[in-house]
Amino acid sequence: MASLQLTLLGGFQARIGSGPALPLSTRKAQALLAYLALPAGQAHPRDKLATLLWGESAEGPARTSLRQALFALRRALPAGGVRVEGDAVALDPATVEVDVAAFERGIAEGTPAALEAAVPLYRGDLLAGLSVEGTGGFEEWLLGERERLRELALEGLAKLLAHQRTAGAAEAAIQTGLTLLTLDPLQEPVHRALMRLYAEAGRRGAALRQYQACVAVLGRELGVEPEAETQQLYQELLRRRDEAPSSRTEPQQAHQELTRRAMPRARSEAVITETPLIGRGGELATLRDALGEARAGHGRAVAILGEAGVGKSRLLAEVAADARERGSHVLVGRSYESAQILPFGPWVETFRTGGLIAEEIVLSGLSPIWRAELARLFPELAGPGLPA
Repeated sequence: MASLQLTLLGGFQARIGSGPALPLSTRKAQALLAYLALPAGQAHPRDKLATLLWGESAEGPARTSLRQALFALRRALPAGGVRVEGDAVALDPATVEVDVAAFERGIAEGTPAALEAAVPLYRGDLLAGLSVEGTGGFEEWLLGERERLRELALEGLAKLLAHQRTAGAAEAAIQTGLTLLTLDPLQEPVHRALMRLYAEAGRRGAALRQYQACVAVLGRELGVEPEAETQQLYQELLRRRDEAPSSRTEPQQAHQELTRRAMPRARSEAVITETPLIGRGGELATLRDALGEARAGHGRAVAILGEAGVGKSRLLAEVAADARERGSHVLVGRSYESAQILPFGPWVETFRTGGLIAEEIVLSGLSPIWRAELARLFPELAGPGLPA
């Protein structure tokens, strides 16, 4: 005989084997079945069940509603699925398979194979979307069970992430880390793990964006900055050029190095290929005037303000293209509100992108003292003979 298949994580679904969903038309009948299934086989007194789900009613009507719900369950479930022993009610564990039970077993076992099978079973909160009015006792039980199972999911994902990192399964580990952060985006160690995984896979940009996401969520939810370890990791990533994964051959690494050296010019030229700028004539004229004054030795700062998506970056790209056509050297850096704890970050990116830090012509004119000062932001400048 086919058993009752109960899916309770992420919603409610009940079916016999692979058949259609059971016709449990009332939410309280669904709630009763879920409660009896966690765990299946445990007996519950009728008074307890009546109070749990019909506590807003008097004792008589509550018991009547319970009998009607049990009658509906007996009709829908396999024969013998609902056991009544005296004044107690239980589900026969031999006739029911519950995703929660399989999930808990896999997490408790803790092996990589068991975790890989268990983690996908957690599709969301227990009985997500099931709201039963007038059931204070049931709602209290449900909230507690949701939190318990959510913590188990976090534990299982963390264990699986550790196993995958040890085994060198980088892509699988990245997906596990992202899933973990959807459940708890405040887990800073997971943000760090993802930053390292992205960097090891040669995805430096993704690693830096992960840091930005970490800064944003910690600031928004807790009003705090990332831990020193996270900030240090971010600084290490900023100091790196895009690195090839270790599995690449030497010719491939050499090709990437040549591409890296050519990147500043390629980025500079890329902005000229965009479509013509339309509707910003006044702003463009103002910026071109400021550019002319700067070329004449009267440089000043200009702020371009506006909501996201109105074309600030496009306007700046047009001015940068004008500057290059006039023979000016343009350096471009980007800053983010969420990275304000690193006030010199945009300047570090700007000089690295422009290749100025690697040019000995520029560095040769600096005294050892000033070069040592720059080494605080650009550790690659540090070397023997520089003052500490």
